[in-house]
Amino acid sequence: MDTLYTLIENGVLELGNVFESCIRWLGWGLITLLAKLVNGIESTANKVYTINGFFNSSEVNQLIDKYEPLVWTILAISIGILGFRIIFNRQQNRISRHGWKIRRRLIQLILQCILVHRLHPDFTKRNLSIHISV
Repeated sequence: MDTLYTLIENGVLELGNVFESCIRWLGWGLITLLAKLVNGIESTANKVYTINGFFNSSEVNQLIDKYEPLVWTILAISIGILGFRIIFNRQQNRISRHGWKIRRRLIQLILQCILVHRLHPDFTKRNLSIHISV
């Protein structure tokens, strides 16, 4: 119990109330609803793609194999240029600090989404390149 009081006094923990708990519960419900919606859309898109065997045709596989290095190169160059623009624009634009934080968070979110999709075990290399290039 002493540890709990110490954490509350130091500002690590804070006591919640009913209103905050309700908002947290509603927020979590919204997140789960959006996750179910996205999963439904993704499964529908996967079913549409697999109906006609579009990704199993040899022409499509040759096209993907041919242009996959180019797509990854363009992605790497664009992320590098974006990073340099952010680094050098930071000193010139001190007025809109709030907008800067939002942009930085969005870039971090995009990079994390790319990494999660890249490392996800259900995605094969070929499917991932199609999702990114389309």
